[in-house]
Amino acid sequence: MNELKIYGINACETFAKNSIERLIKVYLTRENLKNLKDVINFCVKNKKAYHVVNKDELTNITKSTHHEGVCFLIKAPPVNKNLSKLKSNKVIALENVQNPHNIGAVIRSLAHFGFSDLVIIQKDVFKINSALYRTAEGGMEHISLSWTPSIDELVNKCQAYTFFALTGDGKKNLYQEDFSMKSVFVLGNEKNGLSTHALKKCHYQVSIPGKNQVESLNVSVAGAIVMGELFRQGLKNT
Repeated sequence: MNELKIYGINACETFAKNSIERLIKVYLTRENLKNLKDVINFCVKNKKAYHVVNKDELTNITKSTHHEGVCFLIKAPPVNKNLSKLKSNKVIALENVQNPHNIGAVIRSLAHFGFSDLVIIQKDVFKINSALYRTAEGGMEHISLSWTPSIDELVNKCQAYTFFALTGDGKKNLYQEDFSMKSVFVLGNEKNGLSTHALKKCHYQVSIPGKNQVESLNVSVAGAIVMGELFRQGLKNT
């Protein structure tokens, strides 16, 4: 069983509302006993351990100062390795994005705009960590996370989708296109953007227009802009 520590009020409260059956243990400060009374009642009823600790102890447990007085030990959510299980008509894919805070921010935007599928493209098997979970601010409970080792496998398994590479050199303007078809939007990493191979595998290259006073946008910001435009067009997730 893969276990994971998650922390932060929003992440833990949203987990409790949607996935409490995966709860193993709770750590919280005395100040949060009232805020999390339903979770404590669940622990008592189901014989789950909970520990009242001080902030310094919680910082040591989480290895973070951003715990906001609560930490859950949970059964980690699954990372889907079967791309045929993608549920939606609009998919965001991240190629070689390493920063968990950026991935978490993309997940938060997915949940906000009501899109459910995120695919991680990287050679090594992807694992969810605590920093990603906290940055997602509860969004992890509303999305399906998939992993694939290559853009080739993603394209081969998703032949019903049209692939759009998000790049500053894209000939298509994000705000002037109709994305009503089943679509995958592929975004690159923080340093180098999309690989040349990924650009070639996508059907079209799309850019976000701006004043070009900076080289590029942060991947989580770019992803949020794409999702916002899809939402503005009134496109359905499924």
